[in-house]
Amino acid sequence: KAHSDANNADARAEQAKMKIKHLEKSLKPIIKEMKKEEASAAKLSANKTKATEKVAMLQSKLSGMDFSEKEFTSLENEKIELENSVSNLQQIVETLTAQLEGRLSFKYSDPVRGFDRSKVKGLVARLINVKQPQNATALEVVAGGKLYQVVVDEAITGKAILNRGKLERRVTIIPLDKITSRRITSASCSQAASIAEKMGSTSFPAIELVGFDEEVRSAIEYVFGSTLVVDGVDAANKICDATKTRTVTLEGDVYDPSGTISGGSKNNLGSTLAKLSELTVAISDLNEKQIQLKKIVSEFNKLRSISKEFGDLSDKLELAQAELSAVEKHLSQTSYGMLADKYSSMKNELEEAKLELNSMDKEKKIQWDLYHKLKEKEAELTREREARLKKIDADVKKAKKNAADKAKEAREAETDSQRLLMELESLKAEIVAAEEAVNAAEKAAKEANEKEANMQMKVGEMKSLYDDAKIELDGIEGKITACSSDINALSKEKGELSKKAEFAELEAKKLSVKIAKIQKEKANAERFVANMLKKHSWIETEKESFGAIGGDYDFNAANPAEMSCQLKSLKEEQSTLVKKINKKVMGMIEKAEGEYTELLRKRKVVENDKKKIQAVIEELDVKKKSELERTWVKVNRDFGSIFSTLLPGASAKLEPPEGMQAWEGLEVKVAFGDVWKQSLSELSGGQRSLLALSLILSLLLFKPAPMYILDEVDAALDLSHTQNIGNMLKTHFSQSQFIVVSLKEGMFNNANVIFRTKFVDGVSTVTRTIGIGRSAKSRALRESGDNRQEEQPHVKKHQTNRRNQSKLGKENTVF
Repeated sequence: KAHSDANNADARAEQAKMKIKHLEKSLKPIIKEMKKEEASAAKLSANKTKATEKVAMLQSKLSGMDFSEKEFTSLENEKIELENSVSNLQQIVETLTAQLEGRLSFKYSDPVRGFDRSKVKGLVARLINVKQPQNATALEVVAGGKLYQVVVDEAITGKAILNRGKLERRVTIIPLDKITSRRITSASCSQAASIAEKMGSTSFPAIELVGFDEEVRSAIEYVFGSTLVVDGVDAANKICDATKTRTVTLEGDVYDPSGTISGGSKNNLGSTLAKLSELTVAISDLNEKQIQLKKIVSEFNKLRSISKEFGDLSDKLELAQAELSAVEKHLSQTSYGMLADKYSSMKNELEEAKLELNSMDKEKKIQWDLYHKLKEKEAELTREREARLKKIDADVKKAKKNAADKAKEAREAETDSQRLLMELESLKAEIVAAEEAVNAAEKAAKEANEKEANMQMKVGEMKSLYDDAKIELDGIEGKITACSSDINALSKEKGELSKKAEFAELEAKKLSVKIAKIQKEKANAERFVANMLKKHSWIETEKESFGAIGGDYDFNAANPAEMSCQLKSLKEEQSTLVKKINKKVMGMIEKAEGEYTELLRKRKVVENDKKKIQAVIEELDVKKKSELERTWVKVNRDFGSIFSTLLPGASAKLEPPEGMQAWEGLEVKVAFGDVWKQSLSELSGGQRSLLALSLILSLLLFKPAPMYILDEVDAALDLSHTQNIGNMLKTHFSQSQFIVVSLKEGMFNNANVIFRTKFVDGVSTVTRTIGIGRSAKSRALRESGDNRQEEQPHVKKHQTNRRNQSKLGKENTVF
């Protein structure tokens, strides 16, 4: 194998030598031709050198500038995004401010000259911030009207503002030095939290859900300190009952220890604090974005001054590179250029062939050294084998000869014999291995010889092919020499065309640079237009009129210089007027329009409710008339019956005046016999009393009560009338119980139970008699004994002088 590799390397080395020889021979005429054409290509070479130096100089300048176009574009995009964000946030802040202006504005004049406005802390709503938006509704319910009260440092300050502050509306002032607050005890808080946790809810003191400065703590405790905010209706109710503390749910339902519950309708509940929190966040974001924008604008302005110079240098570099490319292309198309390219190509091939030759020489030397080393080792192994075999034979003969003589030493000799036999076996194995190695080496040598013969045959074939190719090459070179004159003529023509093409390509490059610049300006203009459209919404509505001849936007008739001056003047006027114009008016208009729409909706609801109420009223009027008719009929019947019972021979009725209905009014008519009295003034005092009592009792009889109490209704009546009252009660009020206080005997005839009161030894005593009619009265008189004798004078005195009534015995009659 080493012999084969060596022959292989030798063949490749010979090929490399032949290639080197051929290339060196071919380079000589090319060098001569290059020297001839060098003068004609000197100008192009100088132009190439000049263009190369120009490109290198521009690249050096660009690399020396601290500018990145990618970074500049990114910075510009970031600036536009920040400007849009700031504009949007400003609009949000203005809208929210306008919406909250009416509720959270507090304007006042200094009550005294040099007044320290830091003494007025502001509205409670502006002194707190809601930590979590979902608590806004509950906290607004907790605060109620206190949310819009004004906090000041001292009562004197509050009094001065109220008296001399020229306030536009009524306000309530909270002085920090006078206000007292009530905090929920820690025990109540713990108990509430425990109850809420068991019910799967949460409970927190309202004051823990808002942030505020320690300076106004007493005012915030006054507003939020005595209420718990609970997540859940059931938990809120239970905590209120257990801790006797006012609780408010997240939905705004209120549970008060006094037993009242309020809630249900939300309307705009919680919107004030929610919008105030949103306004605070928006202002914070706006300030942050404005700081970022200021920083970006500063960096952008620094880079913008460098950007123009960088762009000009980039354009110049692009043109210089285009010029260099055109010169190189033109130079490569000339005879000198073609020869230079061919020379360069052949030079490279020559260098590669030399490297190949050196490599193959080294490889050949290594392989031949290896081959010779293996040959020497083979001969050495052969010599050692023969010497060792001779030595073994001599030792065997000597051992056999000495075997008979040394029979006595057979045992020792046997050991030596065994050792020698083992050594012999080892040597035989080594000999076999050596023979195998020799056979392998001989086989490899044979294969190498065969490969060498084959390679020599191939070399012969390649040599014949080379000779044929050389003859063909000589013929081609002759043809090339014959065609060189034609090539020179064509080269001149091609050179002229190349110059024209180069000029055209240079012009195209300039145009492409110009196009790129215009596209960049177009992109900037599109971004500018987009910003203008976003900033000025009127452009979208007015753009159809742009360019219209004779219109407000006739651009052909407009003078840019005059328009620029007019724009400058209008901007100055705007900057002057902006201080006098209320920018928040749009937000206020939106709010007013919203309120107007809401009022229209409410009016429609009220009108619909009015129609429903009118329909209900009409229905109720019909029912009222029907019920009045029914009531009149029954009361009139009972009225006449009761009056006839109280005053036998007389009758009474209720009837409407002439031309009127019962529901419009009723008159009382009284008749004695068949004669109807024209006026009640014709009746005596007792008769009028009985008439009034009859009317009252007839009304009571319409819907009888289970019990009535009459206190000396017969005081002004004589005994016959009193007895008639008892009969009437027994007859007409059979389903009701009467407790009657009376001093006259006629009232007792129909009583079921009589209670008699009297003084015994200066102590009030009550006696009870059960019975019906006159027997009950008799029993009562018998039980009273002689005391009845004393009662009669007192009864007479009662009729003349009621001041002595306390000394009389009274009887309470129960029917």
